[in-house]
This record gives sequence, structure tokens and C-alpha cells, in this order.
Amino acid sequence: MNKLWLEKYINNEEISEEFCDKITKLHSMASDNFYITYNWYYCRVLHEELTSEKQIVDFQRDISNLYASGLKKHTVDLLNMEYQFKVIQYLEDAYTLNPNNLVTIRNEVPLYYFLALDLSASGGAGTKTDETYLPTTKNFLDMAKLRYKNDAGVLVLVAKYEKKLGLIDDFNDTVAQVKVLRPDLLDWNASLK
Repeated sequence: MNKLWLEKYINNEEISEEFCDKITKLHSMASDNFYITYNWYYCRVLHEELTSEKQIVDFQRDISNLYASGLKKHTVDLLNMEYQFKVIQYLEDAYTLNPNNLVTIRNEVPLYYFLALDLSASGGAGTKTDETYLPTTKNFLDMAKLRYKNDAGVLVLVAKYEKKLGLIDDFNDTVAQVKVLRPDLLDWNASLK
């Protein structure tokens, strides 16, 4: 691993898929080595295409588990940040491809929530918000509320995640919107209480 890294560093080369194939082979032989795992994850961030919510969440969990390894927090933070940028780009691309697709919006709400969690603070459990990405998530939720202001289903979903993120003023505003559209939801929907 050190030899591969040194060659790349000295030659100031891009991290190609061919290089990453070598890392993948090393990882298959020594998956318990957190330095190799870190580099394998980095290669995946660079070259693996995002395809589903499950894949995004599972890979984020894998990266977050590195906080419990022997790597320095700052090192894992850099990988995590690189991945977060990739996820944001994926979400923005999905929205741009079809901004009128309600399914896309509904599927993106939990991913933006996940993006706003500080997974380093609790060994990957994600109980605190990440102030770096919280504004991005809040902007998306605000956009969804504005664009789908007459869709009680979207508003209830947004309210659920606003509450989880501690955005209480936003949550109260969303509940007020729901109350106008469907007051009966306030009586039985747990997300609105």
C-alpha cells in the first residue's frame, strides 16, 4: 500500500480506475487494514456511481465506521466530506433531470436529512446535526414546502424530518400549513405531534 501511494505521490498522478483496481485487490487480501480500507473507500468515492438510497446510506455507514478505527478524525472527515459533496451532486442531478417528479422529491427528503447528521460525533450513530450541511438540507426542505405547498403528504414528510433535525420553528410553520390543508392529520399523524 505504501509503495502504491508513494508512486502516486511522487509522480503527482490522478487516482485512476486502474490504480483503484490495485487497491481493491489489496483490500480483498487485507480488509481489516484500516489504511487500505480508507483508500478503497476513497477510490469508491471517486469512481463508483451512486444508484440508490440504500447504497448511499450503506456506504455512508461504512465511512462513518472509520471513525472508530485507528485513523485520525481529520482524515476520516476529509473522506466523509468528499462523499457528502458527491451525494449532494447526485441529489441535485436527480432533481434537475425531472424537477416535477414527486417521487424524486419524496425520496430525497430522507437523504438530505441523513446528509445533515454529524456522523463523526457519535461514532456514526448520527444524533447531532452537522452545521456544515444543515443549511443545504434546510434549503431543500424549504424548497419542497414552497413547491408542494398544497400537497399534505410532502408537508407531513418534511415536518417529520424538520422535527428530527431540531428545526422547531420550521416544523411549527409546516404543521400550520398542514392544518390549513388537512386539519384531521393533526389528530392522528405522529409526525405532526
